[in-house]
Amino acid sequence: MRSLILIALLLSGGVGHGARPAPVADDGLQAGAAVRDITPRHDMLPMERPPRVKITGCHDPVHVRVIALAQGGRKALIVSTETGKGPYAPQFIAALSRHTGVPADAIFYTATHSHAVPEITVPVNLAHRADGSETRTERWGQMVMTNMLDAADEALRSLRPATIGIGYGHSFINVNRLTDYQRKDAQGNWVPARNLGFNPTGVSDKTLAAIRISGADGRPIAMIIHHALHGTVMHANTIDHGNTAISADVPGAVSSALEREYPGAVAMWLSGAAGDQNPIVQHDFYWRDP
Repeated sequence: MRSLILIALLLSGGVGHGARPAPVADDGLQAGAAVRDITPRHDMLPMERPPRVKITGCHDPVHVRVIALAQGGRKALIVSTETGKGPYAPQFIAALSRHTGVPADAIFYTATHSHAVPEITVPVNLAHRADGSETRTERWGQMVMTNMLDAADEALRSLRPATIGIGYGHSFINVNRLTDYQRKDAQGNWVPARNLGFNPTGVSDKTLAAIRISGADGRPIAMIIHHALHGTVMHANTIDHGNTAISADVPGAVSSALEREYPGAVAMWLSGAAGDQNPIVQHDFYWRDP
């Protein structure tokens, strides 16, 4: 329900700043979607991501996905990258708005929070330089920007009559990561402590929501999967000769599996309230202080 409300607000202009636009006649919902590969090339590696994770290879590809919506003369975009954070939202949203004409306050921009992917969390120079002096991060940023704009163009070009439905289920792959334990302080006294860990009795929302956007023929145009989970199964993996290999993690695996199951559709992952929710299994495993 929250995601449906979000879509309604995007189309109404109700999530931006300033006065709400005057209502216009409802001429029916339209939707389109597209996906592009944004996996860093070998010439863009190695790169690093916090905290001190060196990324040198690739385990599975990463993507940017765009869902376009239109109704009553308004257009909106939902954009998700299979990255930990970013790419830097103010810069990329502004470019997307300029390129497509969709107002910035009608663009919902997010990332899947997959940890085994480089990040762009500050403005970067995306201008091509004749002397080839761009940094690896700048070259990747150029690639992400180009593919994001291209996906947005395709999504907007493919707008067609659509309907939206939502359903709920459960998934049990997440677990609360806040572990309470006792430790000794400097005076030797046992005191309460809390740290990353594995807390199967902690609060954990198992709800999985699925939104399906279908065309007039009943076939899915796009799907949105919503679950509270960090993308950290592959965090700090060492499978590339001791270094980290790129992975879109659980969000990417789910999206790619659905896109194989429904050819032509785009499956987007939204990570819910994932702050204290880790996968039950992951490369870095934390346990309470002994």
